[in-house]
Amino acid sequence: MTSREIEMAEAIQQIELDDANEAADTVYVRPKAPRSPAQVYSVRIPVDRIEELRVVAERQGKLPTALIREWVIERLDAASSAEPGHIVVNRGPGQPVNLELYVRRMEMQRGVA
Repeated sequence: MTSREIEMAEAIQQIELDDANEAADTVYVRPKAPRSPAQVYSVRIPVDRIEELRVVAERQGKLPTALIREWVIERLDAASSAEPGHIVVNRGPGQPVNLELYVRRMEMQRGVA
């Protein structure tokens, strides 16, 4: 082998090693499929808060979009459960649900409403 061929072989070996190391450092997160039909809704968030959102989401092991969705749903559930005369059930720790809205959603999914 010529010195040029040796140099090329070493360069190829280094590139393959770098690729392997990069792949080992990369963490892929596959989002879970939504349980019910969803619609995309655009939300404007101040630029100076985006990095804060990313940090909080990463700490919780979630994607920023999933965290936003979770927060919005929690606030909607809390707002609907705060209405007087509504019955509230608990879906799990810290997740109250307005029973009337829950039944309406279930009927819509089944095509009853």
